[in-house]
Parts: sequence; structure tokens; C-alpha cells
Amino acid sequence: MARPGSTWDKLPKLGKAAAHVLGAGHLADAADALTGVSDPALERFVARAARSLSDHGTACSGISEHDRDAAADALLAVLADVQPVDAWGAAADGPEHVHTFLMNQGGNAALDRFAVHYIPRDDTEPGRILQPGEDTPPGHAFLMLVDLVADGVHQRAMDVPDTERAAILGLLRRVRDGQRTTDDALTQITDILELLTAQSGPRAPGQRWPGLIRIGEDACPREATAFVERAELDAIRTGFESGSAVTLCQLQGMRGVGKSQLAAAYARECDADGYDMIAWIDSRTRSSVVTNLGRLVAAYAPGDPDEAPDAAVARLLDAFATAAGDERRLIVFDNVERYADLYGCTPKDPRTRVIMTTVLTGQSLGTRIPVEVFTDDMSADYLGRRTLLHDDAGARSVAHEVGNLALALAQSAAVISARGYDYARFLAALRARPLRDNLLRDEAGDYPLGAARAIEFAIEAALSDIDGQAGTAERALRPELIIVLDALAVLAEGGAPVAWLRSLGDEFRIDDAIARLVGSSLASYSDDRSTVTLHHLTRRVYAEAHLAAEPELARAQAVGLAALAGGQPPSEGVDFSVCRAGWAGWLAYLATVLSSETPLTGSADFISVGQRGVIGGNEHHLPYAVIACAALPDAAAEVLGPDHPNTLTSRNNLAGAYGSAGDLGRAIPLYTQTLTDSERVLGPDHPDTLTSRNNLAGAYRSAGDLGRAIPLYQATLTDSERVLGPDHPDTLTSRNNLAIALWQNGNREAAYEEMQGAAEQAGHVLSAGHPLARHLADQAATMRAALGDDGKG
Repeated sequence: MARPGSTWDKLPKLGKAAAHVLGAGHLADAADALTGVSDPALERFVARAARSLSDHGTACSGISEHDRDAAADALLAVLADVQPVDAWGAAADGPEHVHTFLMNQGGNAALDRFAVHYIPRDDTEPGRILQPGEDTPPGHAFLMLVDLVADGVHQRAMDVPDTERAAILGLLRRVRDGQRTTDDALTQITDILELLTAQSGPRAPGQRWPGLIRIGEDACPREATAFVERAELDAIRTGFESGSAVTLCQLQGMRGVGKSQLAAAYARECDADGYDMIAWIDSRTRSSVVTNLGRLVAAYAPGDPDEAPDAAVARLLDAFATAAGDERRLIVFDNVERYADLYGCTPKDPRTRVIMTTVLTGQSLGTRIPVEVFTDDMSADYLGRRTLLHDDAGARSVAHEVGNLALALAQSAAVISARGYDYARFLAALRARPLRDNLLRDEAGDYPLGAARAIEFAIEAALSDIDGQAGTAERALRPELIIVLDALAVLAEGGAPVAWLRSLGDEFRIDDAIARLVGSSLASYSDDRSTVTLHHLTRRVYAEAHLAAEPELARAQAVGLAALAGGQPPSEGVDFSVCRAGWAGWLAYLATVLSSETPLTGSADFISVGQRGVIGGNEHHLPYAVIACAALPDAAAEVLGPDHPNTLTSRNNLAGAYGSAGDLGRAIPLYTQTLTDSERVLGPDHPDTLTSRNNLAGAYRSAGDLGRAIPLYQATLTDSERVLGPDHPDTLTSRNNLAIALWQNGNREAAYEEMQGAAEQAGHVLSAGHPLARHLADQAATMRAALGDDGKG
């Protein structure tokens, strides 16, 4: 679709004005002032704004270029008068808060200037308004642009890293409390933004960044629209603040009841109160607990990057126990599914408060706070505030139908508002969509059937033209909506990075589809909008209703695998340390997928994607990250069969990770099993069998068992010379390995002869600069020097 008109060339100006609203204008100005300098946030704003206006082309075409130009100029004038110190609070809360803020800061006055007034011929009815500003063509354009700028301002605020954003909001709280002047705070905000691109490299072990620590904001749910203040939140406050020794509160209840929202509400209170450390830990599996605590270790007590995860967590808890007495800390373990997953991970010191959310009811690790469904009164009040319908009896009927479940209420309200239904019409539609009674049976107890119907209806509403007025471009979002739902239904339950989902199609349309799902209360963004998640209940309803047939399930698996593969770091053109960090994060996600009940793991393609990740982890020296994916060989055996070459390779890779981690007690039996199976399945002369035998010999050598290592090395060399030839690089490597083992065993002259022979052979068949040739020559020279210049001891 063509652009609405040349007037929208002012979009870059609006984008730069939005940057100045947060004090980040120097980045946008640099894009104009210097050749080759760009502001990615500005570029994203212009692209998104242009696309949005293009998608609303019908509405824009009815507005003259003169009126659109007047709207843009009016908004630029409003933005010029906004002070960053005033705008940050709204920017961090969400685009709708920015919209309200801008309208209150001069937007309403600008809109009023577009109103059409009655011009009397005498003094009767002077100034009477014939058409309010918002109903005029320039008013329509002005409000569209305010929405675009509000979203751009919020996105810029979310682009600021967690720690710096917390510092900025802390400055604003101190301005509010009269502890800092506005000018002083604005200077510091500008300094923080300017220093973002100039921060130094990695921290040294033991070094702490100054300021507040915030971990896991990508997993912490945002505050729900029309959030309900509940008695359970008071119970959390009372439990911690009663003067008792309570340090852990356990929120228990069925899925979808609002436990995570309550925990997030208390975390926001602690954030506003200036807690030194707040961490949100996704705790669905032991691997997820340890991995996410690893992020906290890196921020609070950094040490050796390849430290064993359990040891790092133990060191973190010791650091808490010995920290300064005035520190205040909060950790939320969200969605605990097994108490054993928290073993050795929960702080016991009096300065760290802990909240745990779980469906488990068998025992309690601290003060137990049951979280129930809403009461009828709470549900009716919530629906009334969300839908603006004044029908208490109708609201209570809807609440009863969806079982007063917080998640189902939110989704019902979204559909009612989007379709313009009253409660009676919504109930009629809801009851016309029966689902099986056991659709949502769960280990924590059955969800009410009405809630399942509400969610299924919300899904269908999101997949259709929910506002009844959308154009062709809006309705065409259905393919992207299905792509996003498919991926989120089969990937890890904790959600997926938005960047991975964008790789599945047009990134802007994928963004629009995600926003549609979030707006329908079917999905939720993380606080920094980097991750999107389907609630457990929504995932299950969607999967059973839309992925029950084999073709649809295969489609979802293909989409999920594409997203997973797209998240792997590039193999070339990336700094080693950056790539290593990328593989560490990707393998942690793979470990979560492997521990989840997802159909994604049941395909050969998944095994191949996982294998590439494990190889990447081993190549980048991440043994513990690979060990966290120890379920991959079993998955390969189940999908491909225990004797499939890829299954044997998977087992060999895991053994290598155990060996790198120094766990030879696990590495050697696994290498032994792999070698036995390779000889039986592939034959003793297959290159993979030779590799397996070499790896087992290496493990024995690392364990100091040279009596077993040397015969294996000798057999590998003999077979390599026969199968591959004496000049093959693998054969030369075998000679190197045998020589080193002989040297360590005291057979130094024999070792030197073997190494010298390998070096001479390499010199004949490999180029002078070949890494293997250089290595063998250096090794031979070192041995000769140790024996004497003639090579004789």
C-alpha cells in the first residue's frame, strides 16, 4: 500500500522529539550531525510508524495533507515542552500511560484548537462548539500520531538496561519525595543515557556494579490492567513485616488464579522502596532455577564464568549471609513444580525475603498463603472496570460461567470490549462453544469448564476480525497469529524471546500479532518486552483445540523448531566471548525445553538442532551448559533408536562435556558404552568408531590410567593407518596422542620417536603453516630439548 502522503516525512522529526522526551536526544541528533552514525531506536520508530500509517491507509486518505501537517506540527510543539524528568514514570509503565501523560501535558489543549466553533452574527451563543477537536480530520491525525509517539517513547524506555532504568526511576522517586532537585536529576539521567554506550568490559571476579540489582525482569509479569488489590497481598506484607522471623512466603493455588501477579505486585512495592536487590526466578525445573540464579550470581557475586552452577549458588547464599546488615533483598521463585528443585537454592539469612508461587499443596517451606479464585464481588467489580458495562447481575453471571478465575476473567473482558458485546451476548456466544469436560484436568485440580470455554472463545476472537472494522491488512494477521501461537504452544512454557519469533516472518507483522495476543489477554510481555509468554492454561487449551490433528501438530513443531534454530548464535563474524555467552543462553533454553512436556522433542529435526547446540557448547568451553542438556541422548534414542549414528554421537558429545568438567566417573562409562555400540553398529573400522576409541583413551589418560589408555591409543593408530592412511590428519593426531601418553608413562624415547615421526610426516603432507603441522613440530622440539639435543635420554 502506498504511503499516506509526503507530510509523513516528518516522522523522523517526531522520532527525535520522542528521544528528547527521555533525555536521549543526543543519539538522535548524532544521526543528523555525523556521517555514518545511526540511532537504531529512531530507525525502528520510523519503520513501525510508517507501516502503521500505511495499514490505516483508508483512514489517512480521508485527511488532507494540510491537516496531517498541522497535526504533526502541533504534536512537535507539545513534545518540545515536555521535561524528561516528568516523562520517565509514564514511559516505564506503558504506552497507554505515555498517551495520557502527553494529552495532559498539552495534547488536550492542542486538540481543542482543532475544534470547529459556531460563528454567530450577533452576541448569541458565542464560542459554541459545533465539532469537537477529536472529531475533526486534523484531530484524528493528531491522535494517531500521539499513539505512535507514545509507543516509541515507551520502547525507548524499555531499551534502557534494567539496572540503569532502576537508577533513573530511583532518581524520580527522590525528586517526588523532595530529596533531589529536578535539574540535578535531569543532569544525572542524561549522564546515565550517555554512558550506556561507553560502559567498560566484563567485571573482574568479586567486582560489583554500583547501584541496584534487578534480575529476571524479563520473566516478571507486568501489572495487569485494572489490577485487583487482594487480601493475599496484605497477607504477604503482614507475613514479612510482623516482626517475626519469617523470611519465606509460599503462595499456593491453581494455575490462572493470579499468584504470579500478587508476587509481582509485592516485588514492585519493594522496587519502589529502593530494595538493593530483587530477583525473579522462573522455577519450573531445577535447571531453570540454577540457570536463573546464575544470572544473579553474575550480578551480585561474580566469579569464574565456568564455575560449577551448584557451587556458584552456594557461594551466592554465603555472600548473602555475610553481606552488610543494611542490605534489603527479595527473591521470587515463580511456578515451582517440585520442592526438590529448590534444594540448596533458598536463602536462610534474615535480610533476604523469599516468595514462592506453586500449585503444590502437600507441604510448605515457609508461611503458607492460599490464593483462591476471586469472590463474586471482586469479579463483578473487575469486569465492570474493564468493560465499562453497568450491569452487576450480568457481570456476576459471566464470573460464575468462567469460575471466577482471574485469567479467564481478563480474557472474557478483552473479548467483551473488543466485540462491543454486553454480558448476555457474550454468555450466549460462550455457551455455544462446548469443550470436553476433561479438557483442562491438571495435577493441581480441574479448571472450571466455563474458564476453558472463555479461553477458547478468546483465541478464536483474536484469530478473527475482533473489532468488526479492520481492513484487509488487519485481517491478514491471522497467519502470523497462528505462527506465534504455534511456536509458544510447543516451545518452553516460560515463553520465547521476541527476537526468535520475529525470525519466523515479517518482523513488524509478527510484532503486530504478538501485540494482538497481549491485547486480548492471551499472552503477556515480560517487563522489558523481550519475551512473550502464553499462560499454562492458554497453552493447553490452544494445543488441545488446535493442534490435536497430526498435520496441525506437525505444522506447530516445524514453526517451533525454526524459532529454536533461529535463536542459535551465528557461526561466523561474532566475537568469541559474545558467541560463548549466546550459546550459554541458548543451551539453558534447550535444557528447559528438554525438561518440559512438549511435542517439540519428538522429531529427528529437533535432535539435529539440539546436536548443533551441544557441539557449539563444547567448542566454546561450556561443559556445564552441555551437561544441563543431558536428556538429549535419551531423546535421540527414543526418536531415532538407540543404535542410530546420531544417538551415538549425542552420547559421545555428552561424555566429552563430563570429561571437560572433570567428572570422569561419568565420562568413562559413557565413552565405553558408545565405543561398544559403535563397534557393533558401525563396525570397528568406521571413522566414528575410531573417534570413540580415541576419546575413551583420552578419558583414561586424564584419569591417570595409562595402562588402559596406551593400548587403546595404539589400537586406534593401527586402525587409522590401515583405514584412513598414514597421511590423514586424524592418523597424525592419533600418533600425537599416543606419544603424549607414552611420555607420561615414562617411555620418553619411544614417545619422542613417535612424535618426531608424526612431525616429519606432517611436514611432507601438510602446508608449512598448517596448525597441526606446527603443533606436532613444537611438541617434538619440546621433547627433544627435554631429552637432549640428540633426542636420547
